[in-house]
Amino acid sequence: AGLDAGALRQWVAQTAAFRRAAAAPEPPAALAAIPALTLDDVAEGPPPVPSRAIPTGSALTLHHDLATGGIVYLDLAFDLHALDQALVPYAPLFGRALTGIGTTREEYDAVARRVGILTGGLAATTLTAASYGTPAAVARLVLRGKATVDRVDDLLAILGDLLLDLR
Repeated sequence: AGLDAGALRQWVAQTAAFRRAAAAPEPPAALAAIPALTLDDVAEGPPPVPSRAIPTGSALTLHHDLATGGIVYLDLAFDLHALDQALVPYAPLFGRALTGIGTTREEYDAVARRVGILTGGLAATTLTAASYGTPAAVARLVLRGKATVDRVDDLLAILGDLLLDLR
């Protein structure tokens, strides 16, 4: 609204010039300069993830030594096959409650503040999938948390409170 007729004509002309330039075919020399990959340049599968299985009491710890910029990503997976089958559909609801109702010593808002200040986040999700190489299914409740290396003890303390002292 603030442009005079001359300025408006100039904008229309510039827009038309930009559209013509964008629609024009690229010169062959410019196209030849674009690097191209062939299938031989691409690996056949994802790179292997370095993994180490560590027995931890009755559980199994899988450690993946990856460069994560000082962030620890922790997944705790609980086998839902241990539940009565009638309770399995409630696992997502339980996961939300687990991370959203607080403990016997702290209200939800205090726990949420600790999670927000001391960690990079905490969430619960369910995982159901086919088990590789078998006809069995995998069903897990997964608690996922992340923290910087110096805050892992805080993350573990919060998880311990939620798992052992849930309201």
